Amino acid sequence: MNKQNTLNHRAALFLACLCALLSATSCDRNYEAIFADTPDERAQAVLNEYNTLLMGAPNGWKASLYTGTGAGYFYYFDFNAEGHMTMLSDFNEETAGEPMETTWTLKALQRATLSFTTYSYIHLPADPDGNVNNGVPGSGLLSDFEFAVLRTSGDSVVMKGVQHSAELVLVKASAGEQSAILGDRIQHLLQETSTYLTASKGYRLALPDHTEVPMALSISQKLLSFQYIDGDGTTIKSPRTSYTFSIDGIVLKVPITIQGFTVHALIWDDDTNSYRVNKADGATLTASDDTFIFEPATPLYSLLDKKLITATLPEGSGTYPLPGQSDEFTALYNEIAAAIYNGPYRLTLRDIRIVFPPNTGLMQFVVTFTQPGQNGSVNLFSAQYTYSYQLRDGGILKFKMEGMDQNAGLLYGDFIGILDHFDNDTFAVKYVGGGFSVVAGFFSQEEAGYYFGGYLPGQ
Repeated sequence: MNKQNTLNHRAALFLACLCALLSATSCDRNYEAIFADTPDERAQAVLNEYNTLLMGAPNGWKASLYTGTGAGYFYYFDFNAEGHMTMLSDFNEETAGEPMETTWTLKALQRATLSFTTYSYIHLPADPDGNVNNGVPGSGLLSDFEFAVLRTSGDSVVMKGVQHSAELVLVKASAGEQSAILGDRIQHLLQETSTYLTASKGYRLALPDHTEVPMALSISQKLLSFQYIDGDGTTIKSPRTSYTFSIDGIVLKVPITIQGFTVHALIWDDDTNSYRVNKADGATLTASDDTFIFEPATPLYSLLDKKLITATLPEGSGTYPLPGQSDEFTALYNEIAAAIYNGPYRLTLRDIRIVFPPNTGLMQFVVTFTQPGQNGSVNLFSAQYTYSYQLRDGGILKFKMEGMDQNAGLLYGDFIGILDHFDNDTFAVKYVGGGFSVVAGFFSQEEAGYYFGGYLPGQ
């Protein structure tokens, strides 16, 4: 057979096979479908199931929202027919006490998705205006108002935000919980907790072995922390977690374990107007106005000149004093902030950093401030005062002025109150607890009422 005949034979065989295949597949178009319903019908069935679930909670739902920034918020939802709902939240005292009527819908995206369709309390953490929620301008607290349903389990529904992956967990409320929530229980606890926190400079938890550890609790940031020295005796731990309010008090998102003792919640006692730790344990929190000093095996002063030490007083330390900050220093700080703002350069005090560069024997007192620019702009500047220091017996520091840059020279008269203390006093430097980060505290040995500190990074 020649080459041309071979090609013709193969072509004929291919056509015969193709015709047989087409004939076989076209013989019976009445095949049985895998699914009895269309994709749209199946999606609608899922939506109908979740609609029934959400509206089927006779006492509404308790919900915990955790944003991308870590803040936690309590919500109460009562889903009604025709896309209406009642909502409360612990976002602030107003949202906790004033039920809001708003709207919602379920729609089929990649998953069944709950969408809050009118601006409501759930939108407040997600608002891109940082003035609304103390968040980042342009993104707020990285929260959501559309949530995909991930799974259901018993009386709970777990959801995830579509844009920022915020976590939303719904749990069916009991009749008693609904009555308390609608009876302003959450608002009451917000108000009582605010009063509780302002009544003392700090609170301490006594562990079963009688060791005391300081607690930090913020309503605005929705953060809670306990600080303690780890089992190695040298490392200070500052575990923190977000939380939400409940009708019993405060529920931690992630329990905090301190030397074998685990904190799950803070329970409010209406009789004593105070918190205790956990229902079963009943451990108490004790108020204290005394500065909490950590004394690890490796004292802070022993690290000076060996590693970089930077202690930062953030902006607003005159309004929100750091742990280990005396009233005398706070008053001086506020006087300086007012003086430079009302002075010829219209400066706003931002932060103050006390820096000990290693292997130099120097301390740098660095002030950062801003000045209004043209067309609404803001210019950032710094001023630096440089000191040498001696480390005396017992970890006592003696400073000596070595120089200043040009900006520091212009502001010398404004900062003279603080600088005079560096020139004339000696200071003990110690670790201070009671905040969300450990503080490097400086305590004047000549004037007992003068002490201050700055947050240490990574502590």
